[in-house]
Amino acid sequence: MRAVFGGAIVTALSILATPGSSVQAVDYDFVSVYSSATPLAEVNATAPSVNNAGTVAFAALIPDPAANRSTYVVFRSAGGQLVALLNLTDSLGAGSPGPLVINGGGAIALHYARGIEGLVVRIQPDGSYAVLARSDQFASTPYLEIAPAVSMNGTGQVAALVTNTDLTSSIVRFDAAGAVEVARSSPDLVNFSPPAINDAGVVAFTAQGASAGNVHVYSGTGGSLTDEGAIDPCPGPSHTPAINNDGLVLSDCGGPPLFSARGGVVNVLLTGSEDPIFGRLTSGYGLSNRAQRVFVTGSVEGPPEVGLFTGNDPLSGKVLRTGDSVFELPVEDIAIGHRSVNDTGQIALLLQVGGERPTTHIILATPRRTPQEITFPDLANPIFGGPPLPMTATASSGLPVTFAASGACALAAGAVTLLGAGNCTVTASQGGDSTYAPAPDVSQTLSIGRAAQAIDFGVVARGECRGRQERSSSAKGPSAARATHLCTVRLHTPTARATAAGLSPAATRWAINARLWGVVRGFLCTSIRGTSLAWLGVWRQPPSQRRGLGWTFC
Repeated sequence: MRAVFGGAIVTALSILATPGSSVQAVDYDFVSVYSSATPLAEVNATAPSVNNAGTVAFAALIPDPAANRSTYVVFRSAGGQLVALLNLTDSLGAGSPGPLVINGGGAIALHYARGIEGLVVRIQPDGSYAVLARSDQFASTPYLEIAPAVSMNGTGQVAALVTNTDLTSSIVRFDAAGAVEVARSSPDLVNFSPPAINDAGVVAFTAQGASAGNVHVYSGTGGSLTDEGAIDPCPGPSHTPAINNDGLVLSDCGGPPLFSARGGVVNVLLTGSEDPIFGRLTSGYGLSNRAQRVFVTGSVEGPPEVGLFTGNDPLSGKVLRTGDSVFELPVEDIAIGHRSVNDTGQIALLLQVGGERPTTHIILATPRRTPQEITFPDLANPIFGGPPLPMTATASSGLPVTFAASGACALAAGAVTLLGAGNCTVTASQGGDSTYAPAPDVSQTLSIGRAAQAIDFGVVARGECRGRQERSSSAKGPSAARATHLCTVRLHTPTARATAAGLSPAATRWAINARLWGVVRGFLCTSIRGTSLAWLGVWRQPPSQRRGLGWTFC
């Protein structure tokens, strides 16, 4: 593996497995993102964090032989590519990073200890950074100390535990507008834990009453605090709690039990007595927005064992534990950080393997999801003008199926509306979840036929005729007189009309010409989109009886 930073390419750390290579164990695929030929307890790398895109972030100490020194570098790994995002040593000075977190937008937050100073740093996806807060032990800043564990949400707000110059503790939320104090210790509320924050800006932490009673879970945004709940006994937490976007908080009591709390309702997830492997919490724990929990526990007695689990069953809840084999080497140690599981069930972890020559890997574990299929019954070809067609399809997983339509149709409320004659393609999809993989899309193409049309041509109701006498210049006598009567038709109601499917009466053109000569015939012609319709009528009354009178076509 090689890393690029500071304009130079240097060898990073020795590798026993090629980054990007996958191995198969239990129900997960494990990909090595980074590795160091040292035991986990001695590795100079932070616990990794993962976002919903599967991007892993961490910081590691990298040797720079050309400068005869080592520097801390923040890395980001996605799609098999490892990118050196920011050299902390060059940018901030000599120091060491605390656990970091990455959000959905790719921003990274961490605490950086620099001598007597502490910095809260937020790094943008392009590698630029901002210092959101500072502390020093000489009280030249608002804070004497900032706890190493920080949390960040999807909007870039960062929550931290600070020690004020008056020696009280505060839970503070930092963003571009400045700092907001969520809680401050008092004689009635002490022993704050580092906080967690969700995308709504709700900050969760644990604290005890002045009598050092049970630990309670609290949440707030800057006003009154909400007591989310407690269990008895619960002497004190050992790790940073986790909160998801539904307001569910995951916390512990200095070891098992591990419990969730929200709105005063508390559920114990792990008592520690289910199996010897659950005897102690050896690392942090994580919580996804889908309420998936991940935690690392170990045995208290007997041979040292450790395991990564998603539930309190040592078999069905196991991701990985001592004795399993990864990269064809035995698993020896495991650790996770605060933001270690995403909404698709991927887990970022530190993993030690190797026996006599231990190597610690930064791993992205991806659950092997169950395949599923969609059953989409065949659809009959419809005729334009028909009612909307309800769509029905099922997935073998039982998860809901969604539809999309294109062409001469549109989709609304689960039914396809026909927009005209032509082809219509309907696609059924199921995107999967943490258990089931996305199903292959199933599409059907319908041929929408043209609608039949009919013309309704009513009878002309009334009209009137006017005439004039014309005498031929070559004729003599009364018999030579010739009468020409011009007829003007007045339509009192639209009874003379032509209609067709999809054509309004306003689109119909009428041309009427009636001429009287002896037995007079009238000719009525209409054109509807190039289609002619002719109607022939006969005047049954002699012209002398009809001038100025009503008449009727027959």
